[in-house]
Amino acid sequence: MSRVEEIKRLIAKSDLMVHETENVTGLERSIRWAELSKDLPVSPDPLQLPSVLFVPGLTIRPWYDVADFPWTRTLEDHYLEIKQELAAYLQSRPTLHDYSDGLRAIAAPGTWKFIALAHYGRKQPLAEQFPRTWQLLQNIPRCTSSAGFSLLHPGAHIRRHTGPLNTRLLVHLGLDVPPGTSFRVGNETRTWHEGKTLIFDDSYQHEVWHTGTTPRTVLLVCFYHPDLSDEEVRLIEGMAYIRRAKHQLAG
Repeated sequence: MSRVEEIKRLIAKSDLMVHETENVTGLERSIRWAELSKDLPVSPDPLQLPSVLFVPGLTIRPWYDVADFPWTRTLEDHYLEIKQELAAYLQSRPTLHDYSDGLRAIAAPGTWKFIALAHYGRKQPLAEQFPRTWQLLQNIPRCTSSAGFSLLHPGAHIRRHTGPLNTRLLVHLGLDVPPGTSFRVGNETRTWHEGKTLIFDDSYQHEVWHTGTTPRTVLLVCFYHPDLSDEEVRLIEGMAYIRRAKHQLAG
């Protein structure tokens, strides 16, 4: 079976699971989801545990070499412009919203904030406040789900969790990186550096600590796994899980 056909099969199963669990919540939903997913493929790496779907055949590693993604150099070369736009916006003391994946509270209220610029390809109103950042984001190929600024306050702990799919990667561009910040993906812990990018697979278990004294800020962007063909990306874009996320954001 080709990978395209395998993805079609997996999406059909995933769509059924979404339908079967859409009217239940909490523990009941988790139990039902686990029952329905018993025959789905899993990663050979026990630390890679996407919460919705694992697609076999893609490169498996928690961290990626940014040198393999030439567009990261553009972000790094212009990071000061991005940082200045964010600083100017924050000077107005806007109301910032807690980050949420819509399902789980993985950080204490008030400790992790997110300024959304795009969701599933849809430009958000706040993006108008960041024209240069928005222009630079256009250099990132095949963006998906989230793009925006992640702000972590001193004392924050983002608990161990995994993303929904192994079909995407995340890039972080360090903007303000005080001492005392650390970031574990899989079994390896790193930290951010101002003006430098990190790329990782968030379908791996990951966790963040901030023991410093000033906020940590990064530009965060999700993009499709480079091993996927454009046809495979179109199939994934049509799965019920993503269609529902887009609908919820639009509503």
